[in-house]
Amino acid sequence: MLLASLVLGGKDTGHGGHGHTADGDLGLAWAPVASLRFWVFLLTFGGGAGLALDALGSSATIAAVGAGVIGWVAGERSR
Repeated sequence: MLLASLVLGGKDTGHGGHGHTADGDLGLAWAPVASLRFWVFLLTFGGGAGLALDALGSSATIAAVGAGVIGWVAGERSR
C-alpha cells in the first residue's frame, strides 16, 4: 500500500473546484471522512500499526490509541 501510494500518488486531480459547490458553498470537501482514500489509508496503516504495537507487547489501550493516531495521520496526509 505504501509503495503504491508513493508510485501512483498525486493529489492533483485537476478538478479545480477546491471543494466548492456550484453555488459557492463549501461542501464536505474539508472533512476527511468524506474521502474514500482517507478511509483506505486509515484502515491500512492504522491496522498495521495496531498489529505491530500488539506484537511488541503494548497494552490494548496503547495499541488502539497508537493505531488510531497513525491511521488518522496517514489518512489525512493522503488527501
